[in-house]
Formats: sequence, structure tokens, C-alpha cells
Amino acid sequence: MTVLAAVLLLSAGVLLAGASALTAWLLRPDSAVDAAVSFGVLAAAGAATVVLVAGAPGLLTPAVVLALQTGWAVVAGVAAWRRGLRLPRLPRLRLRIAKERPWAAAVVGLAVVALAWQLLVALVLPAYAFDALTYHLTTVATWLGEENIEPTPLSLCCAYYPANSELIFTWPALFGDADTFVDTVQIGFAALAALAVAGIARSAGLPAWAAAAAAGLFAVTPAVLTQAPTSYADVMVAACALAALHSLVRFAVTGAGQRIVVAGLAAGLVLGTKGTGIVWAGVLTATAIVLIGGLWRADRISARAAGRAIAGFAVALAAIGGYWYARNAIETGNPVYPFRAELAGVRVFDGPLRVDDVLTQPEAAAARPRPIQVIASWAADLDFWRQGSYDYQQRAGGLGPLWPWLGLPLLMALAVVLARRRSPAFIALAAAGLVLVVQPYAWWARFTIPLMALAAVAIAAGAAWAPRVWIRRTVMIAALVLAAAGVVLSSFEVDPAGRGRELSSFDVLGLIGEPPERRTVSLFHSEYRFLGRVPEDAQVAVDLGAKAVRFVSPLFGRERRRDVVPAGSGEPLAGAWVVTGAGRPLDQRLRRDRRFRLAFSERGVRAWAPVR
Repeated sequence: MTVLAAVLLLSAGVLLAGASALTAWLLRPDSAVDAAVSFGVLAAAGAATVVLVAGAPGLLTPAVVLALQTGWAVVAGVAAWRRGLRLPRLPRLRLRIAKERPWAAAVVGLAVVALAWQLLVALVLPAYAFDALTYHLTTVATWLGEENIEPTPLSLCCAYYPANSELIFTWPALFGDADTFVDTVQIGFAALAALAVAGIARSAGLPAWAAAAAAGLFAVTPAVLTQAPTSYADVMVAACALAALHSLVRFAVTGAGQRIVVAGLAAGLVLGTKGTGIVWAGVLTATAIVLIGGLWRADRISARAAGRAIAGFAVALAAIGGYWYARNAIETGNPVYPFRAELAGVRVFDGPLRVDDVLTQPEAAAARPRPIQVIASWAADLDFWRQGSYDYQQRAGGLGPLWPWLGLPLLMALAVVLARRRSPAFIALAAAGLVLVVQPYAWWARFTIPLMALAAVAIAAGAAWAPRVWIRRTVMIAALVLAAAGVVLSSFEVDPAGRGRELSSFDVLGLIGEPPERRTVSLFHSEYRFLGRVPEDAQVAVDLGAKAVRFVSPLFGRERRRDVVPAGSGEPLAGAWVVTGAGRPLDQRLRRDRRFRLAFSERGVRAWAPVR
């Protein structure tokens, strides 16, 4: 990274953090945890919004995004000054916590170490996750090159998917002039999710030490740890869903309209990040409406306040999550394109795909009923000692040893306790349970991460509320041992999936300090070794129909300066590198074309270089 890029990234980060902090203060959080959750949601929504506002008219440059962030910071600063801004008191760090609550300190320490390792993985290794290389980062690279956020022609499957995650990935890539920090984004969301878990735990009545332990237990979930250093979106979705649940619970407790706005922003981030976010957004919206109606009927808020709360939630939801659906409706006539939508057997929107066409089936019990698929997946974590390493798209298990051994049984007990106490925290359990019933992929851990968040609260509740000392100690010891096992199985190697080479933790450590040229995607996928020979300013034509060419994103190079275009059906582009598959019609034409020479061939990938 150049000095200029580092200065730009630092300046953008300071502006984003300052604007988010000021706006969070204006929303009057009711606790330190609530302030941190609000800050995280606002930072994510702000990063997505400035990239969206700059990119929609084709002005996606560092200067424009910096100007937008500066404007936001100035407006928030003036508003805060007029309301008598005072610096909040920082919470005291109780250094005696290790002696007073050693179990909670150990859990939090384990979580910090585990996330620190994943941060190192993200900084040392290139992007390696399958969908990231296929379309997430391909979209980002296209946007950076074109300076707009139009659908990329380089993704045949996913160009019209909701793309809030790509907006957020674009933010560090835009200022960093490389993809060095892109894979660190979800680590920040893992921290946000852990804070939301702590907030839900406090709303449930747990003491501060138990809430901290719940946050730590969630953070060491294998599905969280293995996805944290990747440019996927599942930790992002889970974090925003949990932040929305936390804010809705706080709204139920306080009746403060500001909390419903934060919930709406978080729900909008979920809605605009994945198609499955529609389920979460629908449940969160229904929950918000029920809560607002309940508080009004109980005379805790006025009819006018109820109306403002509904409007605030709806505006925040639509502003952050609605762009992609509106764009699709304008360009294709179908807001959920490329999928067709049917209601009661009547086709509402037409599209080339059914949702069932793209749903991945579980490795176990694929032909069995949905409940059996879920049970089979959860049971895979029971004998975790036979699991081997967890990977970022684990298809059998993935919530970790804590889930079947402690989390699930204690979660059921906690649900009963909270329901009897009429605790507002029960709202979070009920909403997450409804999503589990309705959503696709109920068996897949990466789509059900919030379940482990609530299970972490249940485990911490068992450690704090169990009626016998020996029960509390048993829960603590078992939780720490199982959590440590999950961390080890999530950290001792990096599995890129997709038939790629696995790297041990020692391999990762050995790459520290190596130049970027030694840390490329070819570490995992040898068929991309030829990219070291391609000039950084070259044009690359890629045969998108070639099954062997699975990843497009690496073709842009680490600095994202290559011009990557789809290879047409006609004559190959003169002067361009051409990447295709062995035996493809394009490959056969290139064999007869004297303007090109075969520069590389491995695992079905054929790279043709222009003859100079």
C-alpha cells in the first residue's frame, strides 16, 4: 500500500468513525452497550450509503466519497453541538475482573485471541473464499474500475442480487487501492454481533460479567470464526439481525423512538445484503409493528409517537435496503430478479430462475424432510473430535460443540424462564425462532448464526442463574472446554474449499512478511499461477462459460488495475490476455490464431498471451 493510499484510508476511517459516533450520540443510547451497537450499525449503514450515493450517478471516487463523509460529519457535529454535546464518560475498566469472575475473563480472552488470529489470516492471506472470488469481489472490482455500481457483466449468476455487502467491501478497497483490508470487514461485524449479544443478555437481566461471557461464547462459534476473514456476507447478516433484535428489545423496554430507528437501519442492511434477508426483514418489521402497537395500547407511547416510530422504522429500512429491489424493478420489471415470484400459485413476477433452482442441498439427509435435515446437521457437532477442521461454508454442523451439548438444551430452558417472567428479551428468541421456521437453509450453520447467539445468552444464564453451585460450575467448565475445542477446530488450518489446497496455521505464520507476489490466490488454486506473468495494466478477456475458470476476481490483480472483460463469441480481442477452458470453442479458435500463444495450462484452465 502506498503512503497516499494509507493516508486516504486513515482519513476516511476517522471521518466515518467521527460521523457515526456523533450520530449515535444524537440517538441517545441508553447504555454503553447500546451506544456501541448503535455506533456499529451507523458506521456500516454510513459506509454503504456513501458508496451508494457516489456510485449510483457514476462518481465512485475517493474524493467524492470523502466529501460525502465530511458533509455527514459536519451536519452531525453541528446538530450535536446545538444539543449541548458532552463527551460521554468512558466505562471503567475493572482490572480485578480476572480475579472476581475468572470464567468470564477466560471466555472473553479466548474470544479475543480467536478473533485476533482470524484478523491475522485476513491480513496475511489473499481472498480465498469461493463466492467471494466468484462474485462478491468481482462486483467490487468492476465497480472500482467503472466508477459506478451498475450490475457487472462478469457475474452470470449474481449481478442482480442485493449488494449492500459489496458496498461495504468497496469502502476499504476504494481507499486502500488494493484488497488488503477487504477480508477484515466481517471481523468488525463479528464484534458488532458480540456486542448485540451482550445487549440482549443485559436486557434478559443477566449481570455484566455474564453478558460479557455470552458475547465471548458467541464470538468463538466456528461459523463466525471461519467466515470472519472472508468476503462473505453471512456474519454481516447475523450481526445486523442481532443488532436489530437488540434495538427492538431496548425499544420494548424504554419506548424510545431512537431505538426503533437503529433497528430499522439494521433491518435495512439485512434486507439489502442477501435475498434471504427478505425473511429477516419481514420478521423484524412485523416485530416492530407489534411492539409499537403494544406500547401504544398500554399507553406507554402516544398515537403520534407510534406513528413516528412506524415511519422512522420504514424510512430507515427502505433507505438502506430498498435500492437494489427498486433498481431491479425499473430495469427488469421484477424487484427480485433473476428469481420468479409466485403467490398462491399465481406468478407475480417473472424471472429465469426459481429459488429451488439455486438452493444447495445438505450433505446429510438431502432427501429427508426439513426437520430431519436440521437435526442431522446439528448432530454433526456432537462428535466434534471426529469433525476435522471447520471451514467457512461448513455444510454439516458449524455452530460448534457448544450448540448441541449445552446451547440447545439451555436455550429451551431460557425460553421458558423468559416467557414466564414476561421479559422483553423473549422477543429476540421468538423472532429468531420464527425466522428458523420460515427461511431456506435452516440446516446450514452460516444461515442460522443468530441461533448460537441466543444459545450463548442461555449458557451465560445457566452460569449465573442455576440454583446449585455445582451446576453453575459444571456449566462454566463445560462451556469453556467446548468453546476452546471449537476455536482449535476453526483455527488450525485454512480450508478454501472448492478443491483448493489447505494451509496449516504454520503455513500462515510462515507467510508473514512475504511480499504480495508470494501471497496470491495460487497458494490455494494452482491453476491461477499464470497471473504472476500478466502485466498489472493488461486487458484480460475471460470465457465466462468455461467451467474450469471458476473465479473471475483474481484476474483483476491485487491492485485491481487490469481491465477484465467478458470474451465474446467472435474473434479474440487483439492485444488481450485470454482465459478460457481446455477444449472450449474459444480455446480452439485461439490455437489457430497466430496473434496468441499458449502461456499456461493447468487443471483445465488455459491462459493465452498476445504475441508481441
